Amino acid sequence: MRTGIVAFILGNISFLYYLPPDWSELSIMKAHVCCQLLFIILVFSLLIILYKSRTIIVSSFSVIYKDFYRPLIHFIVMFFCGYFFSAIYINQFYPVLNLEHIEGKSIIVKGYIDSIPKKTDIKQSFQFRITARATAREIQDGPDNTLWDDSFNGRVKLSWYRTKKVLKNNQQWQLTIRLKKPNGLLNGGFDYEKWLYQNRILAVGYVREGDQLNSAKTASIKNYLSGLRQQVASQLDASLSDYSYKGLIKALTIGIRDDIEAQQWQLFLRTGTNHLIAISGLHISLMSGFAWLLINTLWRLNSNLNMKYPAVNAASIGALLTAVIYASLAGFSIPTQRALIMLSVVFFALMFKREFLSSYVLLLALLALVVFDPLSPLSPGFWLSFAAVAVIFITISSRLCYKTDKKNK
Repeated sequence: MRTGIVAFILGNISFLYYLPPDWSELSIMKAHVCCQLLFIILVFSLLIILYKSRTIIVSSFSVIYKDFYRPLIHFIVMFFCGYFFSAIYINQFYPVLNLEHIEGKSIIVKGYIDSIPKKTDIKQSFQFRITARATAREIQDGPDNTLWDDSFNGRVKLSWYRTKKVLKNNQQWQLTIRLKKPNGLLNGGFDYEKWLYQNRILAVGYVREGDQLNSAKTASIKNYLSGLRQQVASQLDASLSDYSYKGLIKALTIGIRDDIEAQQWQLFLRTGTNHLIAISGLHISLMSGFAWLLINTLWRLNSNLNMKYPAVNAASIGALLTAVIYASLAGFSIPTQRALIMLSVVFFALMFKREFLSSYVLLLALLALVVFDPLSPLSPGFWLSFAAVAVIFITISSRLCYKTDKKNK
């Protein structure tokens, strides 16, 4: 099972490695996929031939087949499953903006704000989900005869300079913007272009003018959670406007670190505690752990209730709900997703009285994240999070083995 999970993840990573540098060229990506699929079909055909003729080829090597060929075939099949999964996801669910004839030119689009805007002294920056683009007929016949191209859609990162308009998450806007392809830097360090790609940001640009629309947005869980985060952020801004630690409260509550003062951030960098400001598995685990202890203690006070439904099960469900609420307030970042998946495995094991190996729990969380978001391996935080947990598991297991050996002696 663990070998299959590792093979699936390696297949996912191998496809991400071959993504073209220009994300807008879908035809190039499809050409890569077609060539690689032909190679995969050829390998599959050879495997089937070997499997069908195993009684002739390896009849005298049955032990070798059982101990080597069967795990190898299982590994290769799961590797291709991971590869196919990523290829299908990228080609079917990843939108593409054709900027060939409009890059650097003013276009009119409509859509909605898809993030909590970041406000500075000179601009507001935000992610905007384009739902349609106005065609050239609007310029010729007037705004009342606008034709909209629904095929031009996707998420872009915009900046609006020197505007006094109040921007909020989920607001509908009609904007006049200029876009360009996302570009990173050639020198080492943070890969801005890869970060944009992982976050499904297809272009960057700025706003020239815009008008808010009154049309209602489609209700969904994502929009509700985004609106809730926006409301919490607004309430914190209003309540803590005169306090210097407002940025810390927002960072530890909803995961927004933009308001942390420069002096405070420098202090965290010097003391090596800057990683504690981002909501991660540590914070999710602490919140769910406190909830588990509180619910477990209170539930045991009522013996009748405890007899009908065990306190351990009630505490596990309550702690898991607490973790989900806190992770949703943090925007479901990769560290919170990993912590949520691992806590789910732990709490379900408590409820069903099952034991799992730590390596199995870690790989299961890794698999769930890759299935949920095949582009998550592009993030350095993805590997840092799992590497840190793996080191903790190895350290703990080594100490337990050392203590067991001492007792046996």
